[in-house]
Amino acid sequence: MLARRLSSLRAFRLSSLRALALSPATTAFLIFGLINNILYVVILSAAADLAGHALPKSTILLADILPALLVKLSAPSFFHLCSYRLRIYTLVALAVLGIHIVASGQSLPVKLAGIVLASISSGIGEVSFLQLCHFYPDSALAGWGAGTGLAGLLGAYTYLVLTTFAELSIPHTLRLLSVPPLLIVPTIDPPGLHPPRLLLHPPSCELPQTSIRARIHHIQPFLPFLKNTPTSSPFHDPPLSRLLFRIHNKPGSVRLFSSALTKSDPVLLFPLDKMPFTSYRDAYPTYQTIYQLGVLISRSSILYFKLQKLYIPSLLQFLTLSLLVTHALTQFIPSIWIIFFITFWEGLLGGLTYVNALQKVLDTVPLHQREFSVGTVVIGDGLGIVFAGLFSLWLEPALCNWQVERGILFCLY
Repeated sequence: MLARRLSSLRAFRLSSLRALALSPATTAFLIFGLINNILYVVILSAAADLAGHALPKSTILLADILPALLVKLSAPSFFHLCSYRLRIYTLVALAVLGIHIVASGQSLPVKLAGIVLASISSGIGEVSFLQLCHFYPDSALAGWGAGTGLAGLLGAYTYLVLTTFAELSIPHTLRLLSVPPLLIVPTIDPPGLHPPRLLLHPPSCELPQTSIRARIHHIQPFLPFLKNTPTSSPFHDPPLSRLLFRIHNKPGSVRLFSSALTKSDPVLLFPLDKMPFTSYRDAYPTYQTIYQLGVLISRSSILYFKLQKLYIPSLLQFLTLSLLVTHALTQFIPSIWIIFFITFWEGLLGGLTYVNALQKVLDTVPLHQREFSVGTVVIGDGLGIVFAGLFSLWLEPALCNWQVERGILFCLY
């Protein structure tokens, strides 16, 4: 009898998860996450080609993340004045323009300017789409997490395939990858999502009363938020501010350790005859692809697994960073396949923390403060990447110099 009930419960749970996984919200936000993040990953995968040998790869990392972070930091002060539709059109235009500037630029400053525009686009998209998530079921966040993880995997893998196997030039590859952002435009009113136009036309906090009356049955739960009273800000709620601060710290610290690791890949190389590559250049996008595979798996897990103790991945990432720095100094890891596994492990930890931090906000923050709060969680993630980039500006050259002084020259290739 008990076994039959457990079996029925399990079947019901699986059918519910399948329904969520196939819902319009999941599909739409998967597309949003995929397209919004793919250029960010492509630029990171192209870091070695864009920066060349003269500059640390962290230069590209900082240009790719710092503008997005500034957008996330300033978003609470003015994003409520802009409709979601206007934000989306803006991010598409900036993404396409930015990647074309990177592809056409002849000098590093011009390329960096294009990367900055693409980064601003990514920041606008991440805040806007995450704020939209809270209007829909948990499957929307799961779709976003899966989409951003898939963007990492497809972006890194596509860049690797186009440049290494198809042998396209870097500019042609980048121009080709500027097409996906255009696909956001026909996706912003996906069928089956309610309320789509109500949220996408006017600013969500300044809806006309006629629209509210016309669609009251769709937005009744959101009316406290739509009033946008001063007391609705988390900054006027000390307990909530402390909660958000604790949540922000977790993805930030994990990002710090994981990004410091992934940006130090040049010091984690082996002789060519011990690696499955024909050139050292292929190692960097391969590391990125493996890392993003871990991110995809962990970010897609939120419907099936929720992590309550967010400090655990931070601790594990610190231990992983210590392990790989020790290897860079002593060369004690015998095979690149072990490095591949560790890179995959880094991706799992990073993606797990990101999506569970967002879910914690959706589960614990009052409804009328949730849109603002979800938009602020990405600040911790962005700060972690920026600090990682600054840290890597010192770490990568220091480890490389250590290796060169001992006759290990792989990091120079």
